[in-house]
Amino acid sequence: MKKIYAGIYHKDRRYGKRLMEYLNHQKEYPMTVWFTSDEDKFFQREKEGCFQCLILAEETVYGGSVPTCRIERGHAQSGLEIAKNIYGCLQAAGEEHQKVFGVYSPFGRSIVTDISLELARQRDAVYVGMRAYHRFLADSESADELLFHIKERKEDSVEFFLSHQESLEGAGGYPGANCYLDYLEPSLEDYHYFFKRLKNQNISLVLDMETACIPGLSFFELPDQVYIPLAETEACSEQYMHFTEQMKRYGVWKKHNVEEIFLGRNDSAKEVVKRL
Repeated sequence: MKKIYAGIYHKDRRYGKRLMEYLNHQKEYPMTVWFTSDEDKFFQREKEGCFQCLILAEETVYGGSVPTCRIERGHAQSGLEIAKNIYGCLQAAGEEHQKVFGVYSPFGRSIVTDISLELARQRDAVYVGMRAYHRFLADSESADELLFHIKERKEDSVEFFLSHQESLEGAGGYPGANCYLDYLEPSLEDYHYFFKRLKNQNISLVLDMETACIPGLSFFELPDQVYIPLAETEACSEQYMHFTEQMKRYGVWKKHNVEEIFLGRNDSAKEVVKRL
């Protein structure tokens, strides 16, 4: 596992702080942990999607969907045991829940589509093109109708999604809309609602994302994982610097779900996906 972000809420400030410091510094189960004894502040951050796992006192009431590790009364567990339990919680969650992946380049590179298709093939996921101009000889009407279903939150949207996919270079999915402006019709809340319904039906998704088709930078918070493929020269460019500055301004840069992928000169999409 990589880039594990966890949050501790405990009324005992001294204990919670010590546990945070231990978990952040131990090497056997690497993770980044944040602690507060302020319940309102903690669950506000939980709602913002900041954590992959919650570490809560046994008596704390929580009815959400984030994997949770409980601290026994009397603090009977060692810090190492809690760290091990966090990894166990996340492994179980990964086995049980499907994911929404996003692949994005601020440079509009065509390799994003190659990586998205390969990711869909390897993860048994459905490809959804969110690019201004797709490359497939395929019917875009189904993608237009899908966007309408998402916007209207139709009851049969999942059934429509499953039954109208096309074959796209070995992956099933939707090539893209007839006009990229159509992607801006559903709201962020509409997309979030639809993605949640898909995951509840054990359906994984890969979004081949382009700037013109994203309804706001906050869209980056919706996928479980966003990959940004980068060549070495691109990572050092002013264009990429301005992109990251905007992402930071919106509070969505370097969250647990955004990961840069550095590309070798001769990397194929298959080799890139194998490293993920």
